[in-house]
Amino acid sequence: MIKLFKQMRRKEALMALLCAVLVVGQVWFELRLPDYMTQLTTLIKTPGSTSGDIWNVGVQMLLVTLGSAVLSIGCGFLAAKCASGFSFTVREKLFHHVMACGSEEMQGFSVPSLITRTTNDITQIQMIVAMGLQMMIKAPIMAVWAVIKILGKSCDGGVRCRPVRDGAGHHGELPAAVPAGAEDDRPDQPRRP
Repeated sequence: MIKLFKQMRRKEALMALLCAVLVVGQVWFELRLPDYMTQLTTLIKTPGSTSGDIWNVGVQMLLVTLGSAVLSIGCGFLAAKCASGFSFTVREKLFHHVMACGSEEMQGFSVPSLITRTTNDITQIQMIVAMGLQMMIKAPIMAVWAVIKILGKSCDGGVRCRPVRDGAGHHGELPAAVPAGAEDDRPDQPRRP
């Protein structure tokens, strides 16, 4: 597969890189939405909040969603252009390779097999490139970024953090997030008076 991707021209490689940058921006926008939902929920529950504040957060949410959609469309366009240019290059090289074959080599494979190799297989590669630039890049970035964001907020509002002890009794570096009053709800812990 790496040998195949070496056939990619500089133009397609730059489009793939730009698509990756757009995916990072798209992930950033999508991971901002829960923050706005938190602000919106807080404003709705807080007495004395004005409807203007709620509308302001709602408009910001819509703008973030619109930004994510625009980046998604841009990435889809670039991924399609990159995949079609790449498949064009591969088809062209395959055509020249087949035309350079001698008559003895041509007897080694059938015409239907050659048609399948020049159409269906290259189309499948084109689809992998187009979908891969959008999904296979986005999924790991989204997963890692979301976990980092969750870990960064694990000690915020309503959650109390305490150090973790391993089996040897040593204190760990990572905090364990425990909601306030959660120890009281555990059946394996004795009740406090």
